[in-house]
Amino acid sequence: GFVHISHISDEHLEKVGKRHRVGTTHRCRILGFNSLDGLASVSMQQTILERPFLSYKDVILGAPLKVEIVSVETFGVVVAVTDHLRGLIPLQHLADVPLKKPGKKFKEGGKVACRILEVTPERRRLLLTAKKSLVRSELPVLSKVDEALVGASYGGFVAGVRHYGLIVAFYGGVTGLLHRTELSVATFEDDLSKLYYVGQVLQCRVISVAHGKMRLSLKAPDSHGSSVSGLTPGQVFPVQYESTNEKGVEVLLQT
Repeated sequence: GFVHISHISDEHLEKVGKRHRVGTTHRCRILGFNSLDGLASVSMQQTILERPFLSYKDVILGAPLKVEIVSVETFGVVVAVTDHLRGLIPLQHLADVPLKKPGKKFKEGGKVACRILEVTPERRRLLLTAKKSLVRSELPVLSKVDEALVGASYGGFVAGVRHYGLIVAFYGGVTGLLHRTELSVATFEDDLSKLYYVGQVLQCRVISVAHGKMRLSLKAPDSHGSSVSGLTPGQVFPVQYESTNEKGVEVLLQT
């Protein structure tokens, strides 16, 4: 590889110093490759070494990182991932629940924890999520249908509400069907739009995979991973408070 003098240090160097004598060892990062010369272009600059990604092609779906807010727009929050990479946090991904006035929470120059949601290198398009339930989740990242394991649980969000169930989205545009018969709280008389909203975070378990298709069949497990079919209307159980959203309060049944 070859390190140009401008890439040896973040400080301006007039000549290569004693620290870079023959035989010394240094950390480097490959910037590119010259096929004609057969050499890799390399940098020793600390700012280059510390960047999470160098280009849109390097971006890893689901990767957690902190970004700087560039501007707050009507369609979301524009952020700087690095000096050269920009991304967007869409409105529905600014928080776990919809925000009426994002400008009160997000300020230019501020920092926000995110995960990479989608990337399209050829369009230089990068989408992120700032939903705490996804950012802090310890569940595995699902970014390819072929990587989905039957029985495994993944964190996703509601991308669509239909009369027959929910369309749940994951990273990289992967989606799955959560049929209403697999919902723990819905019946065929329920209006799902009154129980779920687009952007709502759900923890789902894969129950089947159709290879080659962009749809999964998902099932929401209860806290013990068992069926709730044994529950009947009228039964009384103690509950544990879990969280609050604009639809109401989520509780955990102590069965």
